[in-house]
Amino acid sequence: MKDQTQRFIMRQHHVSLLALAAGLSGLLVEPAEATAPDAPSDEQYSIEEITVTARKREEKLQDTPVSIVALSGEDIARRQIVSLADVGQHAPNVQFHASGVGGRNSGQAFIRGVGQSDYLLTTDPGIGVYVDGVYLARSMGSIFDLVDIERIEVLRGPQGTLYGKNTIGGAINIVSTKPSLTEASGMVEGRVGRFSRLDVKAKAEVPLIADKLAAKVALSTRDAEGFGTRLLTGEEQGNENSAAVQASLRWMADEDVEVTLSFDKTRVRETFSQVHLEEISEAPLVGLYNMFVAPYDASYITENPYESYATGGNRNDLDVWGVNGTLEWSFGNTTLKSITAYRHLKSVFETDPDGSPLTIVDEQDDNRQRQFTQELQLSGTTFDDRLKWVVGAYYLHENAQGTIDVQIYPELLPAIGLDISRRIEAKQITRSTSLYGQASYALADGLNATLGLRYTHEKKRYDTSLYLPLSDVFLIDPTRRSQDWNSMSPRFGLDYRLTPEVMVYASAASGFKSGGFNGRSSTANEVQPYAPEKLWSYELGLKSDWLDNRLRVNLAGFYNDYRDIQFMLSTADEDGVQVVLVQNAAKARVMGAELEVTAAPAPRLLLSASAGLIDAEFTDVAAGAAITTASHFASTPKFSSSVSAEYGVPLGDWGTLTLRGDYSYRSRIYYEVNNLPAVTQNGYGLLNLQATLEPEDGRYALILAMTNVADKRYKSTAVSTLDSLGFASAQYGRPREWSLTARVRF
Repeated sequence: MKDQTQRFIMRQHHVSLLALAAGLSGLLVEPAEATAPDAPSDEQYSIEEITVTARKREEKLQDTPVSIVALSGEDIARRQIVSLADVGQHAPNVQFHASGVGGRNSGQAFIRGVGQSDYLLTTDPGIGVYVDGVYLARSMGSIFDLVDIERIEVLRGPQGTLYGKNTIGGAINIVSTKPSLTEASGMVEGRVGRFSRLDVKAKAEVPLIADKLAAKVALSTRDAEGFGTRLLTGEEQGNENSAAVQASLRWMADEDVEVTLSFDKTRVRETFSQVHLEEISEAPLVGLYNMFVAPYDASYITENPYESYATGGNRNDLDVWGVNGTLEWSFGNTTLKSITAYRHLKSVFETDPDGSPLTIVDEQDDNRQRQFTQELQLSGTTFDDRLKWVVGAYYLHENAQGTIDVQIYPELLPAIGLDISRRIEAKQITRSTSLYGQASYALADGLNATLGLRYTHEKKRYDTSLYLPLSDVFLIDPTRRSQDWNSMSPRFGLDYRLTPEVMVYASAASGFKSGGFNGRSSTANEVQPYAPEKLWSYELGLKSDWLDNRLRVNLAGFYNDYRDIQFMLSTADEDGVQVVLVQNAAKARVMGAELEVTAAPAPRLLLSASAGLIDAEFTDVAAGAAITTASHFASTPKFSSSVSAEYGVPLGDWGTLTLRGDYSYRSRIYYEVNNLPAVTQNGYGLLNLQATLEPEDGRYALILAMTNVADKRYKSTAVSTLDSLGFASAQYGRPREWSLTARVRF
């Protein structure tokens, strides 16, 4: 009854939001005065030109000698991308999925084999996520709904010079739309679909002072029933219940001075992600439990991956908000930019990963994080525009704390006196400062050389304790550790324009992933620091447009020298006692290529295809590590690809019916470096279809869509504790879903 009441209230909020947005449309602009896009023409079906800011300045995508996947706002809508996790389907050699144990909003991003597999506050991401120039320091909360986005840029390869810490594998740059200073406009969109889906988006922007001051508000809500079921309790798993708001104020203080203030907030109140029990092993703990308590066996493994016998915690709450102030002051050929931001995150989740009504493992996590960042950039051109340069300084202060309460075989304590349930409390304070600079100089017509360098100093202070609540014993008394690191990240590059439409480039770049502390320590001796990971990447690339901008072919090949990779390591301390540490335990080489082709062979027809290849190999592994040189990289399919086709059918007075299909494929994915079958997904493909009816003035649209058309059942992530706790579990991707969307622009 409580769930039904909450759903009724949520839907009333949806209706209220629609009514509010409709009212705003009447206030902002008269219907007769509504401006609409020009009628489609043959020229509009040539390949879209996208402007990116990958090198901290605006330039065309095809002029940027960096391997980038750039998706405009229109691309995002056409490809049915609703959250950041969906981007990975459309970018070769990019894997983005939710954490297996951290909930739907904790992202695990991998680019060219580099990323992170843990959500803990002590584990930094290997891929930097930026929203309007602001770095998100935690993987928790990094998967969020896309409300009003101008474009998304996925930068492959280390971005250590301009972006800095934790961009060793690449960066994801999200850019929000700015409010217009000249025209009032808005949009309302409602979507219904399978699992009682009801999503609403609305946006309104209005000039408050013509050419001087403008404001924008964008809202989004998502509501859908869960696609997973707990058989014994009837509870849902994997439902959606989230709301997000963006608000921004844009002020042209002077002809050369622009100030943007923005605020965003996301609220999530959901059940935990759908979890399916995959396998139970004969680990010692399982044997003891079976002998003294009750059978924990394969009878709890359901045939349907969307069903479970779990009965424990089932909660995923997230509250995250931030404010951002950006100042741009142009004087002559020079621009000063300041980005000041504060962000706050609270994440609470409860899960029962063992898939049974028995208390094998029940976990509750409570994480809090806040960060302040300040970046100053000075950029410009000199020597008759032959030298383009940017220098900057960056500061980050982060305070993160978390509590993990885990019940682990608690019934073994009264049965045989074994207590391994635990409460871990941790707090980490990070201060990171850096100075950077990069310049590109035109050596000759069409030939440019790039040189960049970044210096980073980082210090972390880590406090932790480990308490056994059932026995009232501290295994780790409150303990404090601190460590600091320095890193230099250079970049070298050459690019040459063979023709106005064809550019080739070569680069060598370095990046690093921050060092830290062992967040899964069981004894005080295991609370030890580990050093940063380091990577050098060597890349050759081609960017080209052909046939009067009707064919685009981009190609990149790379070789990565990956060192000091952070892994768990079993060793002995000075007294000969076994300890499990996180250490820089491996080296690897990773090589591969990406091909992206876009074609507009005929009016109203748009085709695209992409493919990525990776050959990743550990070349050196320390004794006692959880991997060998034969281990496959985690979350790194050897082959990834996507194809899409879009065609607009003219319908006279009805406008245009646009038909679109998107297909993506990933070869075998090992979700953990132990490469066990239970946490491995064989190659699979996903097909999405969409039909959009839109009149020529573009004011209205009706969209019928279907995702996962073949109803493919696939593991979207998986976690194994077979050798310790005795089981492996997986989360499966969403099944086939249909939706109908109505949109109006004003």
